[in-house]
Amino acid sequence: MRRSAPIMIAFALMSTAAWAQKPELGDIAACNNQAHTAVRGPSASPGVTSQRPEIRPAPPTQGRVQTDPSGSIITKAPDPLLQGMATDGLDDPAYRAAYRECMGKRLHR
Repeated sequence: MRRSAPIMIAFALMSTAAWAQKPELGDIAACNNQAHTAVRGPSASPGVTSQRPEIRPAPPTQGRVQTDPSGSIITKAPDPLLQGMATDGLDDPAYRAAYRECMGKRLHR
């Protein structure tokens, strides 16, 4: 049993480190773009049809979020996967879900 304890502690520390990663500007831009496309569809292009992926709504944000000075980007949120999200998607559960899913994948690669 004693040998498994260090392994479990190492796994817990690795899991914590993965959640502590901060999104980079490229991650933020890509995830906002992906969430926007998933919820509102791609920009109009003739002859192009889109299939919208099934998006499960994210739970509403609890607590206050902080934004950049322009008020357009979330800089601090109770849910760390929402950091960097465009505030125009804050009231849209599908947008939040798409952004969270994208950011989760990017931070845990």
